[in-house]
Amino acid sequence: MSNFIIDNVDIYDGSGLEPVLGSVAVSGDRITAVGQVGSTMPVEVRIDGKGLALAPGIIDSHTHFDAQVTWDPMVTPSPEHG
Repeated sequence: MSNFIIDNVDIYDGSGLEPVLGSVAVSGDRITAVGQVGSTMPVEVRIDGKGLALAPGIIDSHTHFDAQVTWDPMVTPSPEHG
């Protein structure tokens, strides 16, 4: 059983393609399903995401290289984080 499902949400997959309307199911701290999850899946909480956007699995990699370059001119740790 999922803890929660966000239905009817625009899902961006990071490919640059247009978003698809679908659902995202989450159990604990894991995404367990993306796409057409289905209205019969057992769930504790169902959230209507109408008008909202979701990018499951995409991590905000915001950084400031200007500060890092002062202590490591090759910015070596950054590529290790993806």
